[in-house]
Amino acid sequence: MLQTYDGTIFPTLEEHGVQHEEIRRKIRELKVLNEQHERRQRLMLSNAANHKKTVESCDRSMKDLQDRGKFVRVAAAAAKVDTSSGPLPDIFYQEMSWKVQKTSHALLSQEAEAFERKCKAELTKSSSVPTIKKALLVRNSNTRYRGGFR
Repeated sequence: MLQTYDGTIFPTLEEHGVQHEEIRRKIRELKVLNEQHERRQRLMLSNAANHKKTVESCDRSMKDLQDRGKFVRVAAAAAKVDTSSGPLPDIFYQEMSWKVQKTSHALLSQEAEAFERKCKAELTKSSSVPTIKKALLVRNSNTRYRGGFR
């Protein structure tokens, strides 16, 4: 503070008003910055929650894919014909192998068709998929699978 002409250290009313306006301006600036920081913090919390959901979804998908892989390996093993020169297994084991093969083939075919329908539905919804991929998907969906495993 400056000393006034009469030697006092107290500011004049005009100086006091200027100081208050400066403080009010700084407070307004800080409020704006505070609001921006709070908005960014909310956004970061939202992103973190979304990332957590994505990671959990990926973990579930990985476990599901591992289980499906086990299923496909069992189905493929059941589909193999034993070419050893030994005697045929007991009829019970042959029937069980045939049932596993038939059931697994039916389940995998149903799943493939459901996935195909889902892909077609998503394709019609989004136009962001390149037309080459659309053409390949449509061409592949028109072919039917006749027996056996893919």
